[in-house]
Amino acid sequence: MNPHSTGRDEVADLLVQPLIVKLVTVNEDCTTRLTPLWFKYRDGNIIFNTHEDTSHVENLKRKKTASVLIDAVKQPYRLHMIGEAQVEQRASTKEEIARMYVHYLGSYETAEAYSAQLLSIGKRVFITFTPRKIVTYSFSRTKTRNPIIPFRTVVDSLGQPIRRLRRP
Repeated sequence: MNPHSTGRDEVADLLVQPLIVKLVTVNEDCTTRLTPLWFKYRDGNIIFNTHEDTSHVENLKRKKTASVLIDAVKQPYRLHMIGEAQVEQRASTKEEIARMYVHYLGSYETAEAYSAQLLSIGKRVFITFTPRKIVTYSFSRTKTRNPIIPFRTVVDSLGQPIRRLRRP
């Protein structure tokens, strides 16, 4: 990662990696639900595919507010997004799921077979998450002698830096 990169560069680099996203939704009793999912970044949105009869889908149908957390081994290490998620009402097709999962599984044939297996369990739907606020956590811009203290960059939904804070 380029230590002189912008917040937008760091966000873009992280979003093209085949990482596991943690989707955070709010349960009916106001506790949070954390769900690990594969994702695809498209047109500024995070796209998920999941079974329709899950707690996180029910939570999003009731309240669209959600958060997404992506962890990486390389900098910027973490990306936290706050926004809204919309559940598509139509069922996902095997081909749509395969196109999304090929990034994780390596070949379209493997992704298509996996998609067929998922669909045999039950109806799957797409979730589109639109971030309103993005926060990155990175050591790449640390200007202190203590490399343990990371900088946190808050960026808008387009990845433009708003402010940088040093964690205490």
